[in-house]
Amino acid sequence: MTRVFVFTDHKGGVGKSTSATNIAFGITGILHRANASNCRVLLIDTALCDSCRPLLSTATAPTSLHVQ
Repeated sequence: MTRVFVFTDHKGGVGKSTSATNIAFGITGILHRANASNCRVLLIDTALCDSCRPLLSTATAPTSLHVQ
């Protein structure tokens, strides 16, 4: 089953990227602790500037979290 979560607001600086990143990490952690097989989380940030990419690093990003 596929689930889609969308965070949107026309105003900048309200924490959309930060919230989406934290929730993606949380969902990934829950799936990992539940030993869910073949589950993946895809985080797509369409912000023109200050996207979620700086919030993630290869050292902290789980392998099941894919960033676009």
